[in-house]
Amino acid sequence: MLLVFDSRVNRGSRILGGLCLGLAISFLLPFIVQERHIFGVGWLIGPVFYLPACYGALSYLYIRTTVSSMPLSLADSVHFLPLLACYLINFDTLFDGNQMLALVSPGGSAEPLIWKYRLSQLIVFSQAFFYSALTLRFLLRYRRQASEQLASFNPNIFNWLITLMGFNFAIWSLKAVLNYGSGSQLLVLLADLIIVALIYFIGFAQWRNPSLFSVVESKPTEEPGRTPPDEVDKTGPSAMDSDTGRALIAEIREQMQSKQLYLDSGLTLAALASHIGASPHLVSEALNRHEGQNFHTFINGYRVDKVCASLKLHPEDNILNLALDAGFSSKSAFNAIFKKMTGVTPSQYRRALNSPDL
Repeated sequence: MLLVFDSRVNRGSRILGGLCLGLAISFLLPFIVQERHIFGVGWLIGPVFYLPACYGALSYLYIRTTVSSMPLSLADSVHFLPLLACYLINFDTLFDGNQMLALVSPGGSAEPLIWKYRLSQLIVFSQAFFYSALTLRFLLRYRRQASEQLASFNPNIFNWLITLMGFNFAIWSLKAVLNYGSGSQLLVLLADLIIVALIYFIGFAQWRNPSLFSVVESKPTEEPGRTPPDEVDKTGPSAMDSDTGRALIAEIREQMQSKQLYLDSGLTLAALASHIGASPHLVSEALNRHEGQNFHTFINGYRVDKVCASLKLHPEDNILNLALDAGFSSKSAFNAIFKKMTGVTPSQYRRALNSPDL
């Protein structure tokens, strides 16, 4: 409810709220089975039992929407085909509580229909592994595009999300082994509880900080990997010779020093290219060829230098204020980038400046 109705939340939070709701309903299944005669809810056994067939899709859409701010579209309904397939395969017994109970219970009496159960379970596990791989592919691709196009994002976001997806994959693997082997039901329950704990932990963190995993609030013409039509280089990567590349780098550095473009926390590759009158493609290629850096690293190098210079002049100033003034958009991004580039934390750097041995 908090993830869906809180006024602060974004689309990603609402998708995560849907996933949490699905998990909660799934964990009602034992209650539904136990009290089916008293409350007349036996018909829910089938729909609830196959609900996990949409968990992979919801996890993928949550991460995609949260990280990239990419809106949902009608085409995204295709991600729920595994759930629809499970319902269609079991349509004749889906709302028959006794039939479903006989089908899914160990040693049940619905042997002629057991193939439906096995096929549906195959779909459930297949979609979980498929969407784990799809999410990992999205994260790796978006991390690369963000580093090429955006100057301000927290690279640790991707590390956390990749770790979470690896953990999710491991849990589903455990459930698959237990489901198709002779594993203890206690271990099956433990795997379920770990999944719930993981998702609800992320859910609580997402509610506390709706932009927790957001990389950038992308504008339609500034999404990573996409440049405005009038700025796309038509001549291809072979059009830039060494002299052109060096001239571009000289112009970029002149703009950095004279106009201090890096102080703009929203600076993008397209915006920098517009300042020097070149295409984003050529700017990116020049930075990679002649500086050995992508756009993200190049711009943040100026920002880190700015913070270091400010600390030398005013070591008593608040480090976060200096970082924000230098163009960093958040404390977490600044700390991660500063340590990566200098080998020490900002506080350690300031202490070293005050060291009498320096």
